[in-house]
Amino acid sequence: MEKFVAFALLAMVQSNIKKIKKEIETNFGDNFWQVPFTAKDLLVLFMYSDNIYTADTMRHKIKEIDGVIFTEVFFPKKITMPTNWVSNSVKNAARSDKLHVPIKQINR
Repeated sequence: MEKFVAFALLAMVQSNIKKIKKEIETNFGDNFWQVPFTAKDLLVLFMYSDNIYTADTMRHKIKEIDGVIFTEVFFPKKITMPTNWVSNSVKNAARSDKLHVPIKQINR
């Protein structure tokens, strides 16, 4: 993936949310950044695109799906993805006496 624009898309649904979610997954699943979830009559989709214009086009196509009554897209200004937890987890695991693999095998 060279460049991408992350965004959240909210879709208010008036009927059969499971069917609509499945249709969105079928048509736009390649653009999901995270697994979508539902909250009452709202679908929350975390997606990505190559630019904001394609993201807006996706929003319009999702709004045209039968049963979707409202959509809104949100573009974050900044995304921070902390990675220190990975190295800290490895260090803590290496100190543990409960490792299932001898530490000598990990250091090879």
